[in-house]
Amino acid sequence: MNDLQCLHELGFVHCDISHHNLGHVEFPDHDGSLVIPILRDFGFCRLGEIPSQYSGTLATASHRVLSMLLEGTYCFPMLPADDYESLFKSMYIIATKRSPRI
Repeated sequence: MNDLQCLHELGFVHCDISHHNLGHVEFPDHDGSLVIPILRDFGFCRLGEIPSQYSGTLATASHRVLSMLLEGTYCFPMLPADDYESLFKSMYIIATKRSPRI
């Protein structure tokens, strides 16, 4: 989550958060392992205020993004809120092993 917050503070939006773009790193520690979640694959990352064509994962796209696409709008600015909703949907997929209905 800190990775995403830092990205947003710099004015960028990830634009493709999905369960495939979440990972973790394990560090040995005296009580077992310290597991740190990481965000990866910044290939679609954009400056948030610049309109661009959506190329992310539809299953984890935010409601706002899906609505824009259904209206036929394919080029629009991305918002940090879109990333956070995608993160929530991705965690849902990981936890339940089921994709949300879109």
